Amino acid sequence: MRSHAVVGMQRETALRRAVQDHQIRVAYQPVVDVHSGRVLAHEALARWTPPDGRPVSPSTFIALADQTGLIEELGEQVLRQACSEAVGWQPEGGQPPRLAVNVSPCELAAPGYGDRVLAVLANTGLGPAGSTSS
Repeated sequence: MRSHAVVGMQRETALRRAVQDHQIRVAYQPVVDVHSGRVLAHEALARWTPPDGRPVSPSTFIALADQTGLIEELGEQVLRQACSEAVGWQPEGGQPPRLAVNVSPCELAAPGYGDRVLAVLANTGLGPAGSTSS
């Protein structure tokens, strides 16, 4: 039982360090219309590969972030990175593609969540409907 607790503490410490050092990266999965084959949006997915080089399953580190209270900071980092990158995808004279970012129920329940999302959108220049703000 003790070794299980030690492993849990080590994982939490590693995740805290990863969030603090911005080691979580965002990968994108296209959301495709099955009838037309057209890409409708891109889903932002959090990915973590610690310095040991062995990727950690999102189901593992997202659950740990929820349990430890790190999910708000982690979620905001993912949102900020995804929005910043989506602005760069904007074709000249056009709109950036739609972007889907998963949100934990813990994030949604946190006071001020909507304000933090609006602040990220304003800071990155991405509008709430996927358009760039002026």
